[in-house]
Amino acid sequence: MASPRGAAALGDAVRLAAGAESKRDILLRTHAPRRRLVRNLGFDEIRQLGDDYFDRLNTDRLTRYQTKRLAALGYTVTLAKRAA
Repeated sequence: MASPRGAAALGDAVRLAAGAESKRDILLRTHAPRRRLVRNLGFDEIRQLGDDYFDRLNTDRLTRYQTKRLAALGYTVTLAKRAA
């Protein structure tokens, strides 16, 4: 359940958005209330995914892609899994 402060911030965002004329106005007018809402709900820290997040996301696809790139440059590529 949202805290009373979070509910107030959400109400502020809805009221501000009601007077907006375009999507851009809605985003601009509701930015600060949305930030307050997130802060009040307890999302103080954003989890950092890391520099290699997308590399770890789909390693097989990345391996195939990089192998094809090297082959296109004229290299012979042989891959072997590293023992853990």
